[in-house]
Amino acid sequence: MKDRLGFRLPKLEEFIETNLITISPEILVIDAIARMNQPRQSDYHHSTEEQGFTRSSYLLVLSQSQLVGVLTERDIVKLSAVATDLTEVTVQEVMTKNVITFSKSNFQDIYQIISILRQHQIRHLPVVDDNEQLVGMISSEGICRALNPSNLLKLRSIEDIINDLVPQAEPNTSILSLSQLMAEKRQSCVVIVENQLSSKIPIGIVTERDIVQFQILGLDLVKTTAQTVMSTPLICMKPTDSLLSVQQQMQKLRVRRLVVAEESGGLRGTVSFQDMLRVFDTTELYGVISTLKQELNQQTEHLQQEIQQREKSEAMLQENQQLLKLFIRRAPAAIAMLDYQMRYLVVSDRWIEDYQLEQTNIIGLSHYKVFPEIPQRWRQNHQDCLTGKVEVLKCEEDSFIRSDGRTEWLRWELRPWKDNRGQIGGLLMFSEVITPRKQIEQKLFAEKELAQVTLKSIGDAVITTDAVGKVKYINPVAERLTGWQATAAQGKPFREIFQIVDRLTRKPVTNSVDLVLQEHRSCELDSDTWLIARDATEYAIKGSAAPIKNPQEQLVGSVLVFRDVTKAHGLAQKLSWQATHDSLTRLYNRRKFEEQVESAIAEAQNNQSQHSLCFLDLDRFKIVNDSCGHAAGDELLKQVTKLLQQRIRESDIFARLGGDEFGLLLRNCSLEIAQKLAERLRQLIQDFRFAWEGKIFRIGVSIGVVEINSTTDDLTKLLSMADAACYAAKKSRNCVYLFHKQDFVGTQPSSSKQWLETLNRALEDNLFCLYAQKVVPIKDQSDRLHYEILLRLADESELVNPSAFLPIAERYALMPAIDRWVITAFFTSYEAYLKSRQEPGQLHPPTNLYTINLSRASIGDRDFGTFLQEQLDRYSIPAQTIGFEITETIAIANLNNTLTLIEQLQKIGCSIVLDNFGSGMSSLTHLKNLPVDYLKIDGSSILKIASDPIERATVECFQHLSQAMKIKTIAKFVENDAILQCLKQVGIDYAQGYVIEHPKLLSFP
Repeated sequence: MKDRLGFRLPKLEEFIETNLITISPEILVIDAIARMNQPRQSDYHHSTEEQGFTRSSYLLVLSQSQLVGVLTERDIVKLSAVATDLTEVTVQEVMTKNVITFSKSNFQDIYQIISILRQHQIRHLPVVDDNEQLVGMISSEGICRALNPSNLLKLRSIEDIINDLVPQAEPNTSILSLSQLMAEKRQSCVVIVENQLSSKIPIGIVTERDIVQFQILGLDLVKTTAQTVMSTPLICMKPTDSLLSVQQQMQKLRVRRLVVAEESGGLRGTVSFQDMLRVFDTTELYGVISTLKQELNQQTEHLQQEIQQREKSEAMLQENQQLLKLFIRRAPAAIAMLDYQMRYLVVSDRWIEDYQLEQTNIIGLSHYKVFPEIPQRWRQNHQDCLTGKVEVLKCEEDSFIRSDGRTEWLRWELRPWKDNRGQIGGLLMFSEVITPRKQIEQKLFAEKELAQVTLKSIGDAVITTDAVGKVKYINPVAERLTGWQATAAQGKPFREIFQIVDRLTRKPVTNSVDLVLQEHRSCELDSDTWLIARDATEYAIKGSAAPIKNPQEQLVGSVLVFRDVTKAHGLAQKLSWQATHDSLTRLYNRRKFEEQVESAIAEAQNNQSQHSLCFLDLDRFKIVNDSCGHAAGDELLKQVTKLLQQRIRESDIFARLGGDEFGLLLRNCSLEIAQKLAERLRQLIQDFRFAWEGKIFRIGVSIGVVEINSTTDDLTKLLSMADAACYAAKKSRNCVYLFHKQDFVGTQPSSSKQWLETLNRALEDNLFCLYAQKVVPIKDQSDRLHYEILLRLADESELVNPSAFLPIAERYALMPAIDRWVITAFFTSYEAYLKSRQEPGQLHPPTNLYTINLSRASIGDRDFGTFLQEQLDRYSIPAQTIGFEITETIAIANLNNTLTLIEQLQKIGCSIVLDNFGSGMSSLTHLKNLPVDYLKIDGSSILKIASDPIERATVECFQHLSQAMKIKTIAKFVENDAILQCLKQVGIDYAQGYVIEHPKLLSFP
């Protein structure tokens, strides 16, 4: 039987499903869905390729052989949506009752069934016989399979029937929420989507069938999310796809619905077998027929018009061909007309000129004979046009290799021409030789590529703009500093991505690019310019901007080149601070303090003002330092500093002059008031108790006070007076001494005389004694041990450190004598030790190195080298076991004398140690000029190496430089294991300090 459209209509037996699953209303729902999930032979898989098993989407509920209800997947979803315990509910409680049925004897045609399904909006229609006995089931899927009118499905697209009300959910949505969404929207699925910009991209789907499966598997519907169970990978259809392709895809995948997505990937909706029933609705089919008939009438009318036009065209064709040939000949472009066998019919003069064919008559010749070297792909293009496969072929750039090896670049176009019968008679060729242009382009491209690579690889940041200040290019370094990606920055106003402020005022500064564009000149960034990046990070920068002009000197843009100088800026600030401050107490250092005192002297002279200068020397500091180590001493100095700062005015200048000595400049303060303040400070220190690792220490302070008035005219003299006053205070009981002008008249201060007498007596009576501190190798254990020879003065009942008397010795030129005493005393002891080790017939060469400190005066003494050689010869001391330590500041201040002495000592065989390296501002600059054997790094850097990354980096720098110059490194002030471990990591060769050994009275191992 066929319908009025000519489709064969299937019989009821072809789409009724008879392999049914029936259940009792009393069974539990959980058992029912297990039955629903059991595979069964499908009634629709008639072909060999489609044979297989399927699972039912419904169950028929029978009671006493009568149909009393239907349990569908949608019923299961509704139960899941309210979290019903399926193990406690029977089918009778939840099944769909009052089921709509269809009597088999009433069957007319399949359209009758489609109308019933659409009218009641149902997917399943039970079929009964005249006795109301169940005989089968009709579904929308079965109808679509039975009808299968492929031509009709080809004519219709998904867009005609799409369901665009499908619910959506995100991947982290729970299964319970999905069930509730299906139940609420009365939909058979939920599409899982991801939000991307303005689109929702489908990535999965959960159907009623899936919910049933989850119940069977016993999944936790609350905790289980869509992304763990959704059907993936997702195959999507396009709205323009035909319904035939939908049906084929459903059959292939064995699914009942598919997701539809736009070309951009965004979700459009779904399409199912139920939706496809609309195609077979007779009302819609007649509408399609009416539309097609109207279109056919229009096409017929149009065809008649074309026939009339063709008759006119044929009359003019002959004339046009002649005109065409004439046009081709005279055309300014390279044009050729060829017949079907690719023989030349006519060519333009430009064709002859471009291809240098003046000496050849090519009319009648084959194109392939004239150009035998043309590529095979071009020949294929010709055939495609001649056979009508394509109407027009164009190529803006193409090349082929000429017989002489040259590469020829062309822009060409092919068009077939037709004869008066409408048949293709040959080809029209249009071409232009663009070889010169391509050569220029390739050169420009190479230059541009070189420029791009250069800009990407340089260390500076580069930004270019157009003439109105919009960003055109930003290189990777500029991306990092501004925080803007190149793609996001392009087209933005320059000032939006390059925001700069003044470091001090924090106010925006004039943008250099704006100046360039306004004034057409180059300009530099201000020295205190800071760049505020997109993420609020700040950078100190330096750079300049310049205009970009075309060959006509017209402004077309600007370029800004800048670099990050944050580290350098920070280092400069730190170095500037270090040059004027003491790193331990953070007070002014001696240099800065003396500048302030000089300023006070000038002020007193100019306006008759009066100030007071105080020198403070801590008492019993050495006891703390020697018994507990430098760390304790440093902590004591910091606590004392904080204590004293609390009792002085903000206008007063407080400084650490070195060791345990401090200076205090009291501006606009008379001597009497200064004495009272000094007494309060003395009492404050007297009452202070310092605690360290369970020990309590009492310390004191000696304070010398000097007046600064209009008669004060010499800084050195003033400092000497303050030093003498401090010494007098230390010897007096009250510990505060006011130095008056008459104390300085005639002779030197009594303190200096006393020290002079003490030092002369020590030289004559051998009151000095030698100590030694071990220096051990930590990098290469095979290196020999070192011992630094140290000097002490036995004064009554205590030993005095050299820091107390060496300044006096230097002032009164006693240092050469003291240096020689140390050398003679050490050589005497060392010779005795060497002789004690000698045994008959055996030789025990010494291996340790003993280093002796040299003063500034000995370095300038021309006879010192001769003296040393005499002592080595006299005592038979092996020179290779002796070394001399010269401080960096002395060596640099007396560079010529130092170099002369080093040369003498190294010729003798002695080693040279450059001591306190890194304490000066120009250490690295002068090191290459000093041929030393060892580098002893300044202790202030070593003490902080474990806690200050900058100090560690400084020490690493010294180590790398020394290693490159083949100089061994020594670290002093190694106070604890943490410092020692850092030194090992850095690669320092030797370590010296309390963690290794405290100084001991000289003895030999």
